[in-house]
Amino acid sequence: MFLTLEDPRARVKGSRDPLGVQPIWTAFGRRVIANLVTVTDSLRGFTVLMLGRYFGERLLTAGKVREADVIDVFLRVEQVCGYARCLALEEDVVRKSGRILGIERIRRRIAKRPEPARIGVTPDAMILSDQKTYGLWGLFSASARVSKLIPDGPVGLCADAERLVRETYLPNLQPVLNRLEDLFARGGTLRLEARPNALLALLGQVLGAPASRSERRFYRRHLCDGDHCTQLPSGRQATFRQLLESHSDLTRQVNRDELASIRRAAQREDAGLATRIGRILALEALLAPSEALFRFVQTRHGQSPSDVEATLVERWGRSVPHLVPREFREISDEIAQVAGGDVRAHMAGVHEALTKGQYSAAVKHLLEWNRLVMLRRSASPWVQLDHRNAIDVRYRGIERQLPTHEALPSLWDNGYFINTLKALVAQSAETPTERAA
Repeated sequence: MFLTLEDPRARVKGSRDPLGVQPIWTAFGRRVIANLVTVTDSLRGFTVLMLGRYFGERLLTAGKVREADVIDVFLRVEQVCGYARCLALEEDVVRKSGRILGIERIRRRIAKRPEPARIGVTPDAMILSDQKTYGLWGLFSASARVSKLIPDGPVGLCADAERLVRETYLPNLQPVLNRLEDLFARGGTLRLEARPNALLALLGQVLGAPASRSERRFYRRHLCDGDHCTQLPSGRQATFRQLLESHSDLTRQVNRDELASIRRAAQREDAGLATRIGRILALEALLAPSEALFRFVQTRHGQSPSDVEATLVERWGRSVPHLVPREFREISDEIAQVAGGDVRAHMAGVHEALTKGQYSAAVKHLLEWNRLVMLRRSASPWVQLDHRNAIDVRYRGIERQLPTHEALPSLWDNGYFINTLKALVAQSAETPTERAA
């Protein structure tokens, strides 16, 4: 089932996500965006992924590498392309084509020129501490597979992606193709002069220049619109993309006001989409203040829930906005499918308490919510009540300012993959000339 497409940043590692909200919002986000995760926000990241897969298959077919070596080929392709992109783009990386994974190590090595950079699979060549896991191979492959850019297995591309590589990228790389293949197959060193050599210059032209019209159309169909994904009703993600373009600021993080505006517009285009957006709004109305309140409780060691309530009444007033009991009931079963009925029950308790300004009760439900989440991880709760009914903070975490009453109506913490889609839509947008044509 498509909801199993895991977001690499949703994997709980150590002391993270004390309320287990990531799997919940992930499930809700998957109902509007089928193929992206939080880290796949770089159009050129997908380009490099396809080049790595293409050259792995090409070198394997030619007998220049063994099947066991194709991942090493991919890592070398990613390294060389990272240097080329960084040299071509200078500081304007994100706006033009998305961030470069490993950019810090790449920049440090560029700063050491004329010392060459090593290309290979040894630690001194890697651009990340664990490049296979935290580079494009580990972070972009699942999204590319769902988007029908790559098939299962470690090499090769789907037909549309292979056609794009052959017709758009390979002709521009033809003068240095043999040198590239040798570097990708065996590794070596790469000179990083202020004026890049022909190999880096040509790669920089491919990866650093704005995407062509045909490229943007390709990425928009496969990534932004999810045209080849079968996990959503046909056209739903494309409709959401169109509404994002017309009703949001693509350069800013998603917020409640613009998503509410998109929901109203969606009611005229796709009632099912409008319903799904409404459920995201209802869920985030609970998750955002719950997370803020839990972080605040982590700073109240030794106080009682009543002490916390007195502070919150003064800070937040007598209720938290956007919490509608009917809307929570509508999403309740969906929450239970992901988090379990026991967690859902305490989420319902927090929802009711925040709606009525009963912050002491909200704290008690929050602590039980956290206890159940941590129990499933075979871990202890971060915060609990001791025998004196005082807050006993076991893991303090990073202290953050409690949101003000004025900030509550616009409070928004979680992405639902919308910010990733925004970034890719901006990177694949038509030019003013194309829109006028």
